[in-house]
Amino acid sequence: MRDFFKKAFTLGEVLIAMAVIGIVAGLTIPDLVASHREKEIVAKVRKNYATLSNVFAQIDNETGLKSIVNSGDTAENISEAIAELMKPLLKYDYYCGANDTTATCAGIRSYGTDTSAFVLNDGTLVEIADATLANISPTLHQWAYVAIDLNGGESPPNAGGWDRFGFLLTENGLLPIGSPDFSSNASYTFAQCTNFVGLSRACTAWIVAKGNMDYMKADNTGKCPNGTVLSWDGASSCN
Repeated sequence: MRDFFKKAFTLGEVLIAMAVIGIVAGLTIPDLVASHREKEIVAKVRKNYATLSNVFAQIDNETGLKSIVNSGDTAENISEAIAELMKPLLKYDYYCGANDTTATCAGIRSYGTDTSAFVLNDGTLVEIADATLANISPTLHQWAYVAIDLNGGESPPNAGGWDRFGFLLTENGLLPIGSPDFSSNASYTFAQCTNFVGLSRACTAWIVAKGNMDYMKADNTGKCPNGTVLSWDGASSCN
């Protein structure tokens, strides 16, 4: 019995070991949580982009979006006409028609009362707005501006590139903002994404194409802590 106690750890040694484990956990767990959260955001943006692209393609094939947009009707009526055609093709919990002034709808919209909005089953807010609100590319035939908020519009941070992302519905399909398609408007290129340190919907295309949020790690020139410079045609990761 005496030999057994001689070989056991002392209370002091146990406390030191626990302190070391706590320090290591404190250093690594936040990074693991952040990495997991980033993967969730990327997956959700890509899923919504694929879903909405398919929805708009189906509507265009069956009805013709161009005829709706060029109808000469008001912006809110065009928004609602497109949204009505989306209803059978989306799984949603709540719908706000254009000019719906209920407290719930007023609380989640980002672009005023003339937009139509869905809260999807996964909590994502989808807004269909007049394309001129975005005023993104004079070289594209803009049909509608489509904005998503992964948190439903009422939960923070409500920041572009973090939980809010944008797309433009055009004759070429649904285009994520920040792609080379928007090179004619400097406000919606990837450079604008890093200039806002991630707080811009111009980061949307980066997530869709590159699959990461490394623009959050870069400075306003796109330079990562390790010296790598992010660019659309160059480095696509800080790693």
